Amino acid sequence: MLKYIKESKSKKSYKAEIYVDVYEDVYTIGQGDNVNSYNYILKSDTLDGLINKLYDKLDIEKSDLKYDNINNYDWASELWCSKLIDENERTPDKSDISMYKNNSYMLYRANYHILLSIVGEIPINIKEFERLGIK
Repeated sequence: MLKYIKESKSKKSYKAEIYVDVYEDVYTIGQGDNVNSYNYILKSDTLDGLINKLYDKLDIEKSDLKYDNINNYDWASELWCSKLIDENERTPDKSDISMYKNNSYMLYRANYHILLSIVGEIPINIKEFERLGIK
């Protein structure tokens, strides 16, 4: 039993706190009023696993995430992402985009501020993000 406790204490756990602000987005004007804000947390035993959960949950690709520690938090690293979503918070299809461009369909801009950390430790080093192709 003692061996199990020691092993579990030394195991790292990664956490992403995701803060989302959703705005109306008009094709000819751009970002409008804030219509929703919310947050949630994802966790994983590995950084790779956590990043993959982000890709799946947000329906994004590696190139969509940007590393920028703009707030200089000493307890977390910051990733940013922004994308168009429909009223059900899903990625719009080509038909939705076409109607949006003709001002006949409302889409929304979701701005994601993602704080990543090793639970109980320090922010994740930028070299770990670079290893995963996030710059």
